[in-house]
Amino acid sequence: MAQGPCTGAWNNIGEHFIGVKLTYPNETIYGWIRVEGTGTGTSFTLTIKDYACNINHYSEINNVTEQNKSFVFPSPFNDKLAVNNHCTDETEIIIYDLRLRIVMQQKFTSSILLNTESLFEGMYFYQIKEENQVISNGKILKL
Repeated sequence: MAQGPCTGAWNNIGEHFIGVKLTYPNETIYGWIRVEGTGTGTSFTLTIKDYACNINHYSEINNVTEQNKSFVFPSPFNDKLAVNNHCTDETEIIIYDLRLRIVMQQKFTSSILLNTESLFEGMYFYQIKEENQVISNGKILKL
């Protein structure tokens, strides 16, 4: 098991990457977060600059196509997440944690503002479905 740096080592470190690997029976998800560390003494701040991860077919979350007109914003988000879909049919958003467990699921038409206070900080995946067909998906980050 790897051991992280002591608190003092994070002070004014500049930009660095933090990696993650999650292994499941049928897949492996790799991800990274680029952070910037600043501070002095015993007080420091890590600022997330950007992030990414791979997703494969076993997770049932596929690539977004150009024709999809759904938007989930902002990312990163705090306690609210807006979803807009340029469709008048009933639509559903499903938010998954990194273990692909459903943490939020809501039906809506056109747009919705989700209260995300109950979600922990971290990366999440989302799917937007219309008539049980995925029309959009992606990843979002809660700070």
